[in-house]
Amino acid sequence: MLGVSDYNPNLNKSEFDYYIAVATTAPTPDDYEELIIPAATWAAFPHRMASPEEMQKFQHQIVMDWLPSSGYQFAFGPDLEVYGQDNSLETWIPVTGS
Repeated sequence: MLGVSDYNPNLNKSEFDYYIAVATTAPTPDDYEELIIPAATWAAFPHRMASPEEMQKFQHQIVMDWLPSSGYQFAFGPDLEVYGQDNSLETWIPVTGS
C-alpha cells in the first residue's frame, strides 16, 4: 500500500493531492483514479510506522536536514510512503543531481 503526495502544478506550491494507492498493472476500475508515476531517481528512508506527528517530523528532517547536505535536489514529482509488513514504512522522495 502507498501514500502518494502529488504536488500538482495547477495548485498552490504548498498544496498537493494525496492518494491512498496500490501499485498495479491491472486495469483501473471505473470508480477509481489512475495516477501514473514517472520513472525517477528516489532517495528512500526506512523507518517504523509512527504517529502522524512523528511521521511529519521525520519527513521534515529528510527535507530540511538530509537534502541540503546530500548533494541532491528535490525533483518535481510525487513523494511516496511505502507501507510494508510489521509496521515498516519507507519514505521515498524524487531527487536529481549528486
